This record gives sequence, C-alpha cells and structure tokens, in this order.
Amino acid sequence: MHYDIRVNIGGGGHVVRSHEIVGATVVLLLIIGTVNGQLAEAPSKFPNILTQADTTITMGTTDSVEASIDPAQSYDYFGWMMISALSSTLVEITPGSDAGSNDIQGALAESWAMSGGGTIWDFNLRQGLTFFDGYPFNASAVKYSFDRNIGLALPDGPQLNMDYAGKIENVTITGEYSVRFYLHMPFAPFLQLMSCAASAIVHPSYAPLGDYVRFTASDARASHPCGLGPFILTEWDRVGGSDISMRLEKNPNYWSATYPQADVVIIEFYPTETGLASAMSSGEIDVAYRHLTKDQTNTFRSNPDFTVWEALSPRIQFLCFQQDIYPFNETRIRQGIAAALNRSHMAEAVFENSVSPLLSIIPDRLAYHKPSFQKYGDANYTYTQDCLDDFGYNSTNKLEIELWYESSGHYPSRAEQALVYQSDLEASGVIDVTLYGADWITYRMNRNLGIMSLFIYGWYPDYFDADDFAFLPFASWLNMGYNSSYPQGGIDQYSLWLDGRSATTDLARQTAYESLQDLQANECSIVPLWQGHSVAVSTTNVHDVVFDITASWYFGLLTIDLPPPTTTTTTTTTTSTTTTTTGTDLPIDPMVIAAGTGIGVVAILTIALASRRRRPPRRAPEVAPTEPFAPLVEEVPVMAEAERPPREIAPWEQTPVIPPEKTVNVLRGGEIIGGRFEYKVKVKNDTDYVINNVTVNILAYPEDCLEISERTVKTIKRIGPGEFRSPQFTFIPTKDCVEGKVIATVSYIDHQDVTKMLGAEPYVIRSVCDLLTPLESTIENFELILGEMVATSDERIHDWNPEVLFTKVKALLPAKNFYILDSSSRIGDGRFVGEIRGLAEGKYTGKRVAVRLAISGVADGNQASVRVEGLGDDEAMLPTTIDELTKSIDSWTCMNCGAAFEPIEVNEIRDGRPIQCRYCRHTMTIDLYRK
Repeated sequence: MHYDIRVNIGGGGHVVRSHEIVGATVVLLLIIGTVNGQLAEAPSKFPNILTQADTTITMGTTDSVEASIDPAQSYDYFGWMMISALSSTLVEITPGSDAGSNDIQGALAESWAMSGGGTIWDFNLRQGLTFFDGYPFNASAVKYSFDRNIGLALPDGPQLNMDYAGKIENVTITGEYSVRFYLHMPFAPFLQLMSCAASAIVHPSYAPLGDYVRFTASDARASHPCGLGPFILTEWDRVGGSDISMRLEKNPNYWSATYPQADVVIIEFYPTETGLASAMSSGEIDVAYRHLTKDQTNTFRSNPDFTVWEALSPRIQFLCFQQDIYPFNETRIRQGIAAALNRSHMAEAVFENSVSPLLSIIPDRLAYHKPSFQKYGDANYTYTQDCLDDFGYNSTNKLEIELWYESSGHYPSRAEQALVYQSDLEASGVIDVTLYGADWITYRMNRNLGIMSLFIYGWYPDYFDADDFAFLPFASWLNMGYNSSYPQGGIDQYSLWLDGRSATTDLARQTAYESLQDLQANECSIVPLWQGHSVAVSTTNVHDVVFDITASWYFGLLTIDLPPPTTTTTTTTTTSTTTTTTGTDLPIDPMVIAAGTGIGVVAILTIALASRRRRPPRRAPEVAPTEPFAPLVEEVPVMAEAERPPREIAPWEQTPVIPPEKTVNVLRGGEIIGGRFEYKVKVKNDTDYVINNVTVNILAYPEDCLEISERTVKTIKRIGPGEFRSPQFTFIPTKDCVEGKVIATVSYIDHQDVTKMLGAEPYVIRSVCDLLTPLESTIENFELILGEMVATSDERIHDWNPEVLFTKVKALLPAKNFYILDSSSRIGDGRFVGEIRGLAEGKYTGKRVAVRLAISGVADGNQASVRVEGLGDDEAMLPTTIDELTKSIDSWTCMNCGAAFEPIEVNEIRDGRPIQCRYCRHTMTIDLYRK
C-alpha cells in the first residue's frame, strides 16, 4: 500500500491500488453460525461488561479511523489498529520480532500445518471460545469471515487490493474446530497474511453479507463486526467523519488469560499536534501516539517525567528511474547517481535522525533484510565520476537531471528532502539537478504517463513480510519502463521473487531474497533512501510500549502503575536476553528502543513474565493453559483425489475476477470556486479500443457540510482510444467549515462486453478560509464581538525573520478573506513585536471568525514565535482556520498579495533570481524575505 502516512502523519490514510472488478451480481453460498448451520441471534442490548475498572490508560492521537473498522473495508493504519484491538486472527506475529517464519504464534488457532507442496494449510482452532457476547467461535465463523470479506470485493478494500482471491482458492470446514485453506499456488508468507487485520475474524451476526459495517452514532456495537479481541468498544464519539473519543473495555472472553493488562483504554483525538503535545504535558493523557513533531518529541525526550519509545518502522521511501528516458536506461548511470546520494546527511539535516538510512528495499529489522546497497557508500563521488565518464559526462558536460517530488503533503518534508538530494548530487561535480514539485493528483498522473525521469516514492506494506517489499523494483504500476517482463534485470528479479514467495523452507526463502537484494543493488532500478521510525511518548508510570518492524500498536500489552509513583527514577540499561515461554499468551521478549532522557539512547528490554503486572492484581487471575502452542511438526498427508471432498465453490468464483489492467486511468480533483466546491473525475482511455457506458458514481461525500446540486451519477456514452472525459459535480456547502472525503467509482464496458469498475482515490476536502468574506468593523465593536466568541490558539516557531514574517502576514490575511482591523509593531531591546487583528464571516451561515496574531523574535534574527488565536461563533470552524493560516504563514507567499509560490518559484528566488507574482505581477527578490 502506498503510504500517506497521512503523514499527519498527519492524519491519515491509505492510498490504495485500483483493481478492476467484474460488475456483476455475486451469489454468496455460505455456511453461517455453528457447524450445523444454525445462526445465533444478535443480543438485544449491549452487555454489561465491567462493574469496576481497576486500571485505565488514556491515549491521545491526531490519527483517526478513515472509513470503518470492518476488516472487509478498512485499509488505513488506525482502522487496522482498532481491528487488532477488537478482533483476533488465526495467528499473530510475535511482538518485538522480525516477522520471520519462526516468529508466528497462535491466536485463535492452536496449531497449524502446511501440506500439498505449500498449497494446503490446516488450522486447529481453540475450543470453547466465544465472542464477547457469548456467540460461539468455531470453524463456521472462520469460513464465514473469509467468504464474506473476500466475496464483497470492495474497490477500496484490502481483500481486493491484496488479491486474497488470487491466493485463496477455497476455505473448507473439516471439523467443528478445524478449517482448511486451499491455495491457488504455494505462498510462503501465508501465515504473515493471516496475521494482518484484513484476516481478522468477524461476528456473523454483525457482519452483513452484502455490505461493510459503517459507524452508527450512539451505538458502538453496531459500528463494527468484531468481537474476539482483547477489548470491547463500548463508546465511539465521531462527528462529521472525525473521531472525538473511544472507550475500550477489557473483553472477559478473550482467548488469552493474561492479556490485556489494562481494564480500560480511553482514546482521545486531537485535531493538531500542538493540542496532542499540550494534553501530554498537562497530564490529560498517559500516552501520545501519532503524530507528535520531532521537535515536540525531543522536548519530551529531555524531560525526566516522560519516556520516549522509538523503533524502526516498515515505512520506506525510495528513488525511481524512468528508464524509457535516456540515459536512465543505462545501469552505470543509475549506479553513479545511487553512489552520489548521502542518506546520513538527509536523515540528519531533514529529519534530525528521526528516520534511518535504508540500504535495501526490504527494511532493516524485517526477516531476510540484507543491506546490499552499502557497497556504494555515502557521497561516493569518485565512483559517480567513473560511472558517468563512460558516457561522456564530466565537470564541463554535466548530466542534467530533473528530480520530481510530491508537493502537497502526501510524503513528509518532501521539498526539504529534494533540496538535500539536489545538493548532494550536485556536490559530485558532474551532475546538475533541477527540482520539480507536483501535488499528489498530478504526481500520480505523471507517474502513470511515465514523464518523470527521476522521482521520489514511498511504501507502507500490506502485510509484514519481505514479499511485500521485494517486488517494488519491477512493480508495473510505477511505470518505469522496467517490470517483470522487461528488461532482463526485471525478468531476473521477478524470477527470484517468485522463488522466495513459493519456497517451502526458510533457508530457500533466505537464499532467494538475499540474491534478489544483491541483484536489485546492481540494477538500481529503484534506490532505497530511508526508513521511518515509530515513536510514542508516555508518562514514566506507563510500561510495555512495544514497537517492532510491524509498527503494530499493542493495546493489550500496555501497563500502568497504580497509584502513580511519588518519585521518578530514570534508568537506562542495555541488555540482550532471550526468554523462552510456553502457554497461550503473547511473548515476553519484545525489542523496544526506550529513551528516557537524552537523545538516541538505545535499550533492548527483556520483560519477564513475573514482572508483567507491576502491582498486585485486584482480580483473581485466570489460570493460563500450560501446553505450548506451535505449528504441527509433521506434514498432514495429502488426500488422494478420490478421498478429497468435493470442493466448495467460494463466492468470488461465481464470476471470474479480471486481473487489473493499467489501461484506463481515473484521476480526481476539486477546488472551491465562488463559494462552491467543484469536483471533477477524469477518465482517460489509453487503450486501443472504445469503451462504452462510462458511468461515474459518487459513493460518498460529507453530507453534514455539503449538498450535491445534481444527480450523483453521470454517464458518458463512449470514450475513444486516447481520449478522456472529465465530468464535474457541483457541491454547495451548508456550513462554513467543510471537512470530509468524496469517494467515487467509475464503471465501463470494454470491447469484449465485460463490465469493469475502477475506484477513484478518495479526495480529502478541508477548508474554512475559502468560504469566508471579510467583515469590516471598528476596534470598539471588535472587542465587544470577542466577548461573545469561543477561542482556541496555536503557537509555533518559524524559521523566518519576525519583521519579514509580519509584513508577509499583513498581505496573507486579506488573501485568506480576513478584513484587517489594525496592525502594530515595535522594536525594543533588540526584539521585534508585532500584532495583527482580522475579522471575517461565513458566506453561508454568517458565523463570525476573528483572528489575533502575535509575532515576536530577535529583530535581526532568523526565527520568530507566532501565536495564532482563533475566535468564533462556531467552535468547529476554529481548528481548520488556524491550521490553514499556520501552514500559509510558514510557506513562501507574495509579499504584496499573499498568493502562494510554486516550488520552482521558491527555488528561483532562493537562488537569487527575481520572480514575478503570477497574480499581482509584483516583482520579488530574495532581499524582501530576509533581514
């Protein structure tokens, strides 16, 4: 999956690969309920779960559930995180491990065996388990879950995009507590696939066959189909697609007798990193996870009252070459560029070492990782010069490169990264780099068209195995002119990848993947750049925050001291111990990196079972089973053909799924014009045949703040080869704060009369300032107005001279539709202090929004403190307003009209070249932006 990481990561979400599916009715023939086919009724009311909460942990985050917490649809990080808290899978990856073949432990399954040359997997299930409401768990629930989730084949769902149907041929019940999976082909990481949230078991009474489960206000039980996890969702407060809070309570029927440790986990959601950091500092929350900034994290790191937990994550970024553009089809050219990169410089200069240099497409700490790219070193300019000299490039005839980066926030610190790469490549003396930025919509279109010669891309895995990374250099959707069928390097990589994913022994997998990584380092079709970190902050009385290469969040492992300790002692130790356990519980040997004080302190903590609870339990502890669970050591004999029962027809087999074609592309975009939101879907036909009955359907939009002014479906009779059509939909805001996602699908009939469907990437809209009008007022009336308003604020440090920033903000506020009532500034004792006040009102509701900005700093310095205070009649408008203003304040804008610069204009003015504003034609030089 491509990662957004939201990098709101800031918020965020998942970008999924579009697969075409057959637009036909699928008949589902399923066995539901118990083995005898009986279906239990859903409980009439939510069960009484806890009579007394012993331990409560409060967690804060800026993340949120993107669409649902249904395994059939959820495809975002936080959604999967909640599924893991509320449901269970047949097997799990051992926390703290490398997710290798020996790092799988049982969950709902006690044991398992592979046979049939890797095409048959048998699971023996735990007996006597129930969902938290008493509904029995057995083989029927397993079959129902996989048949239902795969059969739905949702365009934006994980089962379709991870190709479950292409891997799983059939799920067969072999006994009340045993189930068999028949695979289409040997698939070595099958257990890793079974451990991910998309493979979680659902409650048949709450998981309808024909649709996925959506949020239901005031009814947490009806808002998801889970029920076998360590926790139960008892409260879920969500407004306008934004999460407010959740309450999780310990599941008394959970299969583990030891976990979860906490009785209650409360999750509080914050709109900004500033709010999250403030809640952590003030003691409102015990843990902060996703997404404090690196500066905020370092502040907590230096405070002995907090613990920073940090470890490598599977989020990676890499450089792609378009090999249809000369000379990037030449291996020696690609090698020369790879050698000139300085990953350590980038990690330190851009991320302050909150990411790590990456030397293989398979991340470090994941099984089978080999740092094959280390042979080039960092900034190996002698090697670069030797490679490029073969093609006549030297200090007088430099290789000219166009390096593209995503400019709209899909990836973290995108422009800053590009500038460092430019600097390092040009330091070779034989390369000249021109930077180009594009928003995510344009970036993906450029990728599909193959017009970017060199571009930065990112990846976050679907399941945690080398298999889901190793294919990237020949991924056809990257459109690099290098794939599994061309050239020979792509063919050879594809062959090794197949060897690794079909191997039946761990040694065979390791051999294949190590050879593959060496070949990838030689080919340099893509070049790894960096690997992200998972970071959380907690108070010192919170323990057992476990991070590993899966970046999973283990709610069930968290513990907290009660009562809070009166004194705090920070001790950092380094140990490396392996503890072997038996029984049915989670492992007790997770690898974590804990930093209490100072930066970069690494501790490998061995957590003993006896110290799991750091206080005497108030409840009588349950007795855990003592028999260990492990895969069966002997292979189950394959039944003769005459003995094998008739194969059940899975629902997705009723209509064959057509493999995805990359020939019809769907793009989408939108903007607010004249107070209306105009949304377009571009359908481009790159085939050599006519497509007919092209239908664009708006599936969802934020109905609490937008009304569509026309039908949600538009049909185009035909689109010829090479042509495109862009139907437009007009939405009218009903509020002055618009937040949410627009989701659309496209269906068409191809030249073989087959109906196909494509999903457009969800479009996120979040705006207030575009829907405001200036509101004139006097200072006296302004002060009276403020007394009637609610207020919130944000304060940040910006790397700008304070006087320059003050001038820039005076031009920016009118561009954001605010009327400036007054502005004042002064310099005293070498410090600059400026204040600006503005007022606006919504176009639709007439609700007022006021802002007060205070800018201060050393008069001739290069840093300024900016406090943005928002006040309004509608509190919901304020976080978005402040966020829009804060981002604009820190960006490069025209000093005359406040219009934003394009990235290429930023580069030009930084290089000392004057530019002319595209809107007001005002000429600007670098001297206007520094003091």
